[in-house]
Amino acid sequence: MILTINSVDVSDYVEVGYKVDKQNIVKNQWEAIDGTEHQRVLGCKYTINCNLGHVPATIAASISAALDAQKVTITFANPDTTSCDFIAPSVSSTLISETPELWDIAFSATSEPQLYGA
Repeated sequence: MILTINSVDVSDYVEVGYKVDKQNIVKNQWEAIDGTEHQRVLGCKYTINCNLGHVPATIAASISAALDAQKVTITFANPDTTSCDFIAPSVSSTLISETPELWDIAFSATSEPQLYGA
């Protein structure tokens, strides 16, 4: 399992339910004379939904700072390793323990289009 947000490795904190969706970017769709469906796929976009659990305060602060950016580079398993830029992630943080200070962080983000052949 690989998950890094900018340069912060959060792989050890990923909880069950981690999900990556890949959506094709399609320009044309058509039906051939024999009835088969065809489409021209230009690229794809990824959406990540992830819960990070029991994150120590110092790492939680680094994750929060990275996710507050307008654009974030995330390297993730899908199950192959992929890295791309994501636009303004949605983030929710919950303090789960004061001593030691531990956080649960949930985020979701959609990547910029990944164009094939570009």
